[in-house]
Amino acid sequence: MPFLQLRDSRYPLREGVNRIGWGAEAEVRLPAPAEGPAEPQAAAVATVQVAGGGAALSGAAVRLNGVSVQEPTPLLHGDSVQVAGWELRFGDEALLGDTVPLSIDQDAPIAVPSPAAATSRGGGRLVSQTDGREYPVGVDGLMIGRDPTCHVVVSRPDVSRRHLTIRETPAGYLLLDTSTNGVLVNGARVLTEVPLGRGDTIRVGLEEFRFHADRSEAAVAAAVPQLASTGTFAAARRPAPKAPELLLGTLEVRNEGPSKGTRYELRSPRVDVGRGLHNDVVIADESVSDSHAKLQLREDGWYLSDLGSTNGTYVGGERLQGDMKIVAGSDLRFGGVKVVFRPSGPTARPSGETRVIVGVKGPDPKRAAERLKELAEHATEEPSLVPAASRLTPWLWLVLLALVALVLWAVTGGEP
Repeated sequence: MPFLQLRDSRYPLREGVNRIGWGAEAEVRLPAPAEGPAEPQAAAVATVQVAGGGAALSGAAVRLNGVSVQEPTPLLHGDSVQVAGWELRFGDEALLGDTVPLSIDQDAPIAVPSPAAATSRGGGRLVSQTDGREYPVGVDGLMIGRDPTCHVVVSRPDVSRRHLTIRETPAGYLLLDTSTNGVLVNGARVLTEVPLGRGDTIRVGLEEFRFHADRSEAAVAAAVPQLASTGTFAAARRPAPKAPELLLGTLEVRNEGPSKGTRYELRSPRVDVGRGLHNDVVIADESVSDSHAKLQLREDGWYLSDLGSTNGTYVGGERLQGDMKIVAGSDLRFGGVKVVFRPSGPTARPSGETRVIVGVKGPDPKRAAERLKELAEHATEEPSLVPAASRLTPWLWLVLLALVALVLWAVTGGEP
């Protein structure tokens, strides 16, 4: 059944002519004008003719979607009707059933903020890529959905009644996904929310919109690192250099988008992963919990465990339960962020055990035993009674005997 909605009041439209005005005979009653009671001749200022499943609007001072109506004009679900300063929304209850759920590709790329998100301030608006209509982001935000009270109505069964909201924050524009089947920003799936930047494309069902906003020069200046004077020149402040730590491995982002190829280095036997700044690996994605997972180098390799995250930790597409050993090239996923694990460096053991170096030959136990036996036998031998100095070779003995004979010959005067 078709209806007109004014604020929180819904007026069903019956078959035939339905009058919009202030009189008792009006099927759709408007609030009393601020100037006083309505004139009798203004009891019905517009009409909606319902026939054959369709509805048409007519009236002398009525506008449809901001355009004056000159003759009966068909109404579509979500159309805005402006009458005497009031806005009503036309809807069809047949289009307000339950949202048809679709299968969601869990491996689809996750939306991340575009570079323009940091400088988009003020003047936010959506432009339909179908008909070119513009929809400004007001102070209360901009809502897209199937419900006729939304600012932008997309009447498809796979679109939720209130599919998404765009609102302005002090940090820029933020898209909040409240749908069943999800939202695509720049072709990537939104997980809960994502900042918007100028030129971003938003897909809701089969409808596509482009986001526009003003560029804030103040935000651009704030994004540039502050410089500190060093005398003649200016140089950016830098932390004191640290001694390099041993690189034990890396995690490389595989998601499509600006973050693809980002490498996180593992420089400790225990590495905490999460969105919070206290982690060793900080992944600034809304699908990642504050403290999400833990990597630990044990005696026989690296192990991964989940820390009770909301969206889970996956290894090779399987959700992690407990601890699991991972190897080089393992495909991991923290929430919606896919990474590949690559270990590197020596496989030092946290326990401090001696590492065996391949290629260096160790001692031969058999030869060592024989050598010990030989040393023991020498140690038990009796010491020699002959002084070490008197242990002479045979030719020295001959020399000594010759000298003795010569002396005897001289003493006897050469006589035999």
